[in-house]
This record gives sequence, structure tokens and C-alpha cells, in this order.
Amino acid sequence: MSKIKTLGLVFILIAIIVGGYFAKIYWPSWLKDITYAHAQYFGFTPLLFVAVVGVVFLLFFKLRKRPQHARDSRQKTGGPDSIWILFSVLTGVMILALVGPKLDIFTMVQSQDNVNIVWGVDRSVSQAVTDVPPSRQELMIKEITTFVNSPAIRGGDRLTLFTFSEKSNWRMPLSDDRGEFLDKLHEVEQPKDRVYYDRSQLYTYFGRLLTHIPEALAMQAGFFQKGSGESVSWNNYPTVVFILSDGECIDDSLVTPLSYLAKQNIKVYTIGIGTLDGGSITVKVPKEEDPNKLEQIRVISKLNMRSLDIISEATGGKSYVVSGPSSQVQNFMAAAVSGARRPTLSLVKTGEAQNFWWNLLAFPAFVIVLLIVIKFVRS
Repeated sequence: MSKIKTLGLVFILIAIIVGGYFAKIYWPSWLKDITYAHAQYFGFTPLLFVAVVGVVFLLFFKLRKRPQHARDSRQKTGGPDSIWILFSVLTGVMILALVGPKLDIFTMVQSQDNVNIVWGVDRSVSQAVTDVPPSRQELMIKEITTFVNSPAIRGGDRLTLFTFSEKSNWRMPLSDDRGEFLDKLHEVEQPKDRVYYDRSQLYTYFGRLLTHIPEALAMQAGFFQKGSGESVSWNNYPTVVFILSDGECIDDSLVTPLSYLAKQNIKVYTIGIGTLDGGSITVKVPKEEDPNKLEQIRVISKLNMRSLDIISEATGGKSYVVSGPSSQVQNFMAAAVSGARRPTLSLVKTGEAQNFWWNLLAFPAFVIVLLIVIKFVRS
């Protein structure tokens, strides 16, 4: 029996060094989403861990070294020592009660019919064409800026910006900061010297943009809903998408992304910028065979609503054409945003917390009293 005691002491010493350290670190981290009134009582957890490991170890060796007995013997395997297991569990619950855990109180809040507004802005070479003065690019930026500063955008509405040509780029996540959005919008420019070092700007692919938009929005929503943005209250507002382009593309892969957007009830409103007569522009781009050298090419572009109409019709949106500075596109965009607004309900923290540690303390207390009563009755 002395050998068993020696092994038990050695094991307990190891448990104090290793188990105590890990128990103190990791047990509170499991419960980090709960606030506590007296978190310092978590300091008892290493002692509880050592006690539990010691009890389990000694009971294990006691069972291993028990005397042989007949098959029909009524000898108890655990005996009175099994009460230590229950005692360890109750002690753990009581420690948890001492730290005073609290649950945040939530209340149901109805939003002010806010929406997410997604802007997809064409940045291909053809946007520098001047068939609509001063150019397609400048007119597009002007109309978006006017709309963002209008009463059609309410406080709390969230804006996000994508630019696209052959590739799609997410310029900023959803935000209710209009100033930040406008800063990002005005960074979208055509080079003054008409030298395009990125050949991808020669082409337009709507499929890349339409696939990128739901992926990016889902990533941002997941980021906040998983608690990475604890200081921000995230609500899933209805989403409306505006795509502004001259419509000229070489993209035939619209079926899959449009089907997904339709299932998500995300309507896409397309705005064609340009005229049927179109225009041309001479630019310089790197040669395909030698990117270190520039070649001069002439780009001819006309308004083509075919793909833009397909996109809007497939998602339940509408199309509009801007062929001059006096168009009614502001009314078109305002009607689209207004039609997407609807009340949304969400749970919001009230800043208060409800104690539930009395409930935790009541359970072990009841069990202990019950055991005392049973012991008294049997005696």
C-alpha cells in the first residue's frame, strides 16, 4: 500500500505543476463569452483540478489492487469512496457560482427600414469615352455622389463599393460612413495620360463582379456575427445592388451568379452609361508579348444594354440608361432603394446583465442537504 501512496504523491505533484497551470488558463477561456462579478475565484480551479485528478488516480489504483472475491460476492467496487466523485462535481459547480456569472439581457429592436446599398462601378478603359460629357467615368461619379448626399440615403444605411473590369475589387466593406464611401469612390479614376499599365482594364466581365458581391457580403456578416466585431451591432438589412457600366462585355457566365442572387432575394438595378452612337479613345497599354513596351490602340465603345437587361431581369431589378447629364437617374435610384426598405427585427444588448449564479449555488446545496437527510434517516 505504501508503493501506491508514493505513486499517488508523485502523480499529484506533477498534476500541480502541469494541470494547475493549464486549468487556470483554459477553463476561464471556455466561458469567456460570459461576464463575471468575481472572476478572481477562478483561482480555485487549479486546486479543484488537482483534487479531482488525485481522487481519480487513487480510486483507480484501489480498484486495481482490490482483493480477489467470488463471482457472487456482494463486495462493493467503489464503496464509500465514490462519494468523492460527486463531491468533486459539486465543488466545481460551487466555484462557478462564486465567480458570479452573468448573462447579458437582450431586447428586440425594430430597425428604421435601413438597407445595404452595393455599388458596382465599371473602371474599364471604355469609361473614359466622352460620348456623354464630360466623360462616362466623370458623369457616373457625379451621379453617385449626388445620390449619396441626397435624403434618399438615411442615417444607418450601409454603403459598399466594388470596381470591376476583367477583375473585381472590393474597395470598402459595408459602412454607414458616407464620407469614407465618397473618398473611396473618388479614388476611382482614369489615367490622365491615357496609359493603362493593367491590360485587364481593356475587358469587362460581369460574372466576376456578380460572384464577388455575395461572397464579400457573406464574409463581412460572418465576421461580425461570430463576435470578431464585438463593438458593432450587426443587422442583416435588405440589400440592393446598382451596377453602372456601358454594358460592353465578353462575359457568357452569368447564369450561376444570377441564380444565386435571385435565391438570396438580392435585386440588381443596372444603369447604362453612354450612347448608342458611342465614341472612341486612343490609349497605350503594355504589349502582350513584351509587357515592358507600350503599344497604342484605339478603343471603340457603344452603349450595349443586352447584358445589363439580362442581369436586372434575372434578379427582379430594373434597368435605366443615362445618355446625358439631364437624365432622371436620381429618381430611378431613389425608387429602387425605397422599394427595398422593410422593417427588420434584431436582438440588441441592453447593457445590463442578469445574475444566474444563485441557481448554480442552489443545486449543490440541495444535493448536500439531501445527502445529510439520507444519512440521518439511515442512522
